Amino acid sequence: MTRLLLLRHAKAAPHSPDGDFARPLNPRGQADAARLGAFLASRGIVPAATLVSPAQRTRETAALVLAALPGAPAPLFSDALYNASVETLRAEIRAAPAGAETLLVIGHNPAIGELAHALAGDGADKLPAGFPTCALAIFEAAPGAAKGRWSHRQRLVECVTPASSRR
Repeated sequence: MTRLLLLRHAKAAPHSPDGDFARPLNPRGQADAARLGAFLASRGIVPAATLVSPAQRTRETAALVLAALPGAPAPLFSDALYNASVETLRAEIRAAPAGAETLLVIGHNPAIGELAHALAGDGADKLPAGFPTCALAIFEAAPGAAKGRWSHRQRLVECVTPASSRR
């Protein structure tokens, strides 16, 4: 894999009678996720694989983003991504399908934002504080990096947030 996309799910309803796992996106989150999908399409970025937490809000985010990306394969849901640690996220990324040159991971804070900051290294100041909902960090492997490792020698290419994508 040479490109890693880390996406926090879009804005969700504050509560669900069925608990945190079942919280759906709110209207703003739906619009933000669709806009992010259009952004990726405009850049020609289509993931070869998408790893998604099975929570309702991440499923909905994935559906809206991927709907804008013709040819994107169906998402792969992993129970491990719900309430994951940074170490669990790294393990799931390492276990991603072989040959997935562009991998999209849709998860939750704090881990998704913490991993983005860790991977960004000296470029972490380009990431928004708190890694807001529907924030996307795009990384590319540096020349000579161990393929698929995503622990050292990567480059933060861009970070997109709902606020920056509305401009």
